[in-house]
Amino acid sequence: MVIKKIIPFIKKIKNSPPPVKAAFWFTLCSVINKGIQLITVPIFTRLLTTTEYGEYSIFVSWQSIILIIATLNIHCNVINNAFVKFPHKKDEYISSMQGLTTTISLVLIAVFTIFNKPISDFIGLPPFLIYILLIEIMLTPGFELWAAKERFDYKYKKVVAATLFLLIMNPLLGLVFVHFANEKGYARILSVLVVQLVLYGLFYILNLKKNRSFFSKDKWKYALSLTIPLVPHYLSQTLLSQMDRIMISDMISTDKAGIYSVAYSSAMLLQIVGKSIQSAFTPWIYKKIKNEKTEDIKGVVNCLVILVGALNFIIICLAPEVIMVLGGAKYSEAIYVIPPVVCSSLLIFLYSMFCTIEFYFEKSKAMMVVSVFGAAVNYITNYFFIPIFGYYAAGFTTLFCYIIFVILHSFVMKSALKKNGHTKNVYDMKFIWSFVVLFIAISIGLMFIYENFLIRYLIIFIFVVAIVLTKNKWIKYISVVKEKDSV
Repeated sequence: MVIKKIIPFIKKIKNSPPPVKAAFWFTLCSVINKGIQLITVPIFTRLLTTTEYGEYSIFVSWQSIILIIATLNIHCNVINNAFVKFPHKKDEYISSMQGLTTTISLVLIAVFTIFNKPISDFIGLPPFLIYILLIEIMLTPGFELWAAKERFDYKYKKVVAATLFLLIMNPLLGLVFVHFANEKGYARILSVLVVQLVLYGLFYILNLKKNRSFFSKDKWKYALSLTIPLVPHYLSQTLLSQMDRIMISDMISTDKAGIYSVAYSSAMLLQIVGKSIQSAFTPWIYKKIKNEKTEDIKGVVNCLVILVGALNFIIICLAPEVIMVLGGAKYSEAIYVIPPVVCSSLLIFLYSMFCTIEFYFEKSKAMMVVSVFGAAVNYITNYFFIPIFGYYAAGFTTLFCYIIFVILHSFVMKSALKKNGHTKNVYDMKFIWSFVVLFIAISIGLMFIYENFLIRYLIIFIFVVAIVLTKNKWIKYISVVKEKDSV
């Protein structure tokens, strides 16, 4: 029965236009990535001590931060603009952008060579790992820029193959390194770096062979003019999601950073769902705004908020079980971090929906200001509250910062709409604020009944029944999306 349904679906995808096929395979890769993480996290949390897992989580945090500084996230924005404006010079731009990011990386390596002791102490990793990390980051654009070109041309097969290689080899080599090493935390870090060095290095060399335009004044100037204003936004977003672990490690211990990291990852399990929904509905929302049919948006978005909230609510109810599966008994104390962080996951979805409107009206500068402000507030609140309340405080400071994010983005969105002649909001803000307040209140309240699994499961049962009984109402709202003139 299942096979009969799958075969026509595969044929339908195969006969779809290139953009649809590419979108399907890239989405499938994301799902596989999340699936592999779900499988491997419980394995590594049991092979590593909480301190060793904390070392690995700190490495991942610093890797994402340094990557933005060294590459300016050129592969995320500038390169696509260049492909649109200069379609016949794609290889030249790839080589030139690779030259730019290599130059920045070499400067960072030089700076670390001069100040390796204080930087190493600050980051919390030995110098040899930081050197390997910096080299890996220098090579990363080799793969990312090539992949951006393939995606732009809807050539998904090679990108999918390379991505799957990375996803499979990363945990496999990690298991081998961890099994034979004494310093298992550093072994896990090294396994990640080795796989990425090999794959990224290969594409780095291939890009150079295709076109050796390492330096181009015009191309570098064009890239820097576009990407530098966005760096604070990207960096602030990354800091907001990674700063907690770094500060917990520095102010309390790497052991507690590891415990918090497992809780944070568990709480953010469904964030990929929110991102996928936001990406899928963005074109539809844009079309509705353009056609001045914004009233259709409210009911649909209300349903999406309920859907994302419902999925996240189940994670909160099952926090003890989720932690036991992903981390085991030694991480059990982390269950009380999950409710505030899951609430943050819902707020991330909400502000991303607000940003959809802001992007439509090109309010990128205001978005940058909000991001920088949010990251600053997160640092200040962590600095004061982590020493007093321990690592649990980081979950609540994260929630507090995302509440500020949502409020500020709602003002930016409202201002953008007003300046462009929209006197009414495109979203049902009264419903959204009521839902958020109720969701946070119930979620925090659930922390006090975690030891009573009967009550938790009864709540889940009642919740699911309520959703099923009202499903026709939600289907009615979502059916608006199927209208021919709004797709």
